[in-house]
Amino acid sequence: MLAMNYKNVYELVNNNNNEAIKLLKTIDNTDLQIKILKIKSYSKHVLYFNEAINILNSIEEKKLKKRMFMPILNSLINFNKKKVQEFLNYISSKYFLNEDDLQFFLNNNININNIISKNCIILNKNYFNKNELIIKKKCPNCLNELKKDYINKSILITQFNKHYSFSFNNIKNYNTFIDGNNIIFYDNKKVIYKSFIKLRVIYDKLIKLNYKPIIILHRRHRDFLKKNFPKKYKDIKLILKSLNIFYTPYKQNDDLYFIYGALKTENSYIVTNDKLRDHIFKSKDDNISRLYSKWLETVIIRYTYNNKIIEPNKVSQIAQNINNIWHLPLKNGKWICLK
Repeated sequence: MLAMNYKNVYELVNNNNNEAIKLLKTIDNTDLQIKILKIKSYSKHVLYFNEAINILNSIEEKKLKKRMFMPILNSLINFNKKKVQEFLNYISSKYFLNEDDLQFFLNNNININNIISKNCIILNKNYFNKNELIIKKKCPNCLNELKKDYINKSILITQFNKHYSFSFNNIKNYNTFIDGNNIIFYDNKKVIYKSFIKLRVIYDKLIKLNYKPIIILHRRHRDFLKKNFPKKYKDIKLILKSLNIFYTPYKQNDDLYFIYGALKTENSYIVTNDKLRDHIFKSKDDNISRLYSKWLETVIIRYTYNNKIIEPNKVSQIAQNINNIWHLPLKNGKWICLK
């Protein structure tokens, strides 16, 4: 079959599936796109449903995509309700799911809260006929406190350790890791005397807010201080000596140290205006990328030109089970308590 005809067959599956089945039966399973069309078509028909599963199982693991599983999941709802939850759990173990994937379960009040949480889903609408609540820390309905570190960081730590090995000791004394380079380069993208003043001001503000900060700074800013700032050398040196600073080695990416520190520390924070996009977690693995992005939402402290500190949410915007009571986040910033 020519590639230009795939669209016609796809439309036939949607509009007249019995005719689509007859046509697809005449075509060999040698082409991946044909296999996908057959899965979509056959899964809609109870007599060909098992054949759709067999075709899915015949596809190489590396070529499998979430969209190949969804027609079978949707048909299981009609043909074998007992297997629906099991198959959903299987898909969720392989791919990240979104709200659209779970419409049947949400609309029919089927408990999938664990999957909503695992997939970091923030719901667009309230499916539960419950009041929408503003929760800063403690739920006003059940009085449980939601958690900040609800995301499972062990997956990110494992991924990090696969790629990097270095020494960063004594981090247990700190919970806030400052991207020093980001701050000192903030004004006009170059380091000037005021850059170090800004670094101290932000550091002092964090202390007053009861954070326990340490600055991550490349050692070249210390080693070449006298050469780069001959007139202000002594003043800058005094500033740096008054701060808790970890100087990173040459030929090392500074970002790795504050990311590692925040991953390994409970209730931790990173102070930066960097988007932190260029890292190992932004990989082809959607699961890891999405988890990394969700984790960053809970740990990044921003700062302004005038050194105002912008703190993140005090709780993870992720479905949380606290004392056997589920709390589900909504896109409007509110929560649903399922007490």
